[in-house]
Amino acid sequence: MDSKLNQKGFTLIEVLVMTVLLAMAFLVFLGSLNLGRDLQNKSEIKSVQAILLHDLQEQIKSRRFDENLTTPWSNSLGPEVSQSGNSEDSLSDFDDVDDFKNYQIAPYADHPAFGAQVHVDYVNRATKFRVVSATPTEYKRVVVNISHSSFSTLIDTLIIGAGL
Repeated sequence: MDSKLNQKGFTLIEVLVMTVLLAMAFLVFLGSLNLGRDLQNKSEIKSVQAILLHDLQEQIKSRRFDENLTTPWSNSLGPEVSQSGNSEDSLSDFDDVDDFKNYQIAPYADHPAFGAQVHVDYVNRATKFRVVSATPTEYKRVVVNISHSSFSTLIDTLIIGAGL
């Protein structure tokens, strides 16, 4: 009988406890891998949103302040219709900042989960550019929204001045 007590090895309970502990450790490892992948996906989406926002803002800033080259500035904001009947229908036709008023892209051709919306209003310095002005001023506030079908919208505001 003494020979059985001196044998070395693992009991069935010890093997089961180790199996359960290893399984739990493996589940924690898989959970952290999953979390890392989700964070990477979110980061990629936010990066694409930022690139689309920057691109649209650069296109807006590349246009002149107003249809009129000097004061008085245009009373109506938005794309104009020329006297010959030609209208500014597409982005390539836009020649001033306010042509982007109510401009929308839904969805982007290369990125179908993303969309864009632009709002343009006159604002003045006295209200710290926060209150929309009913009359033309020296400043236009341009709000650009880049939306995603699953994540929050990225919003940025530009203040564009006549002399800037």
